[in-house]
Amino acid sequence: LSSAQAKRQLQRAKLLPLGTERAKLQALLRGWARRQSYDSSIATAMQLALDGNNDGASAKNAIETITDARVAILGERETAGRAQYVRFALAFGVLGLMLLWIAQSLVHRGESVWLGAEAGLFGAILSIAIGLRTRTVALDIGLAGNLSDSVLRLITGAVSGGTLVLLFSTGIVPPLHTLHGDLDVARSASFALLLGIIGGFVEQLVPSLLDKQADRLTDGDGGGKSPSADGGSKPGDGGAKKP
Repeated sequence: LSSAQAKRQLQRAKLLPLGTERAKLQALLRGWARRQSYDSSIATAMQLALDGNNDGASAKNAIETITDARVAILGERETAGRAQYVRFALAFGVLGLMLLWIAQSLVHRGESVWLGAEAGLFGAILSIAIGLRTRTVALDIGLAGNLSDSVLRLITGAVSGGTLVLLFSTGIVPPLHTLHGDLDVARSASFALLLGIIGGFVEQLVPSLLDKQADRLTDGDGGGKSPSADGGSKPGDGGAKKP
């Protein structure tokens, strides 16, 4: 800027409309390795604003230059965020499989449940891979958000897979009828794996089944309703109350 105070104030007034968009762009550029072209866009926008003759056209072009650059870096950051999400999902998916395998080798019970949990991880990874294009993920600068969301999705898949196997093995959910007869989870490892993948893939399946079972248990507890606070009588007794 000019060293002359009066001219310097005029230059600052021309740059002032760029302040908000420039701040947004620079925030997105934080830590970005390929930021040189975007820095050039900022410099070009500032030059357009300073060279303007107060007709508004130069200021408009300057703002559009920075806005276009912000839209471009936002798209790159979104793509990088999806790649980051996939890396987290794959890394923690492999880690989860290892932990489940170790737990299965230490606990020599509930073989089908462990298989269901392991398959639930595969189902969750498959669900992430298929739905990633439409799934809302954080930008790559939001590392904590992508990390927590991917890990939580994997845990949900593993728990859902194991729970679905438990629901079928305990008989709470009716058995599936196929051309080969009723499928038994305890005797069929492939059926346990299939249930686990389904439970991990369909995120809302197990919660929906649990809600239905909870409603059934609630309806089966006698169905009695608590008496009203005014001690109202039952229908047909004439509304009379005991003294």
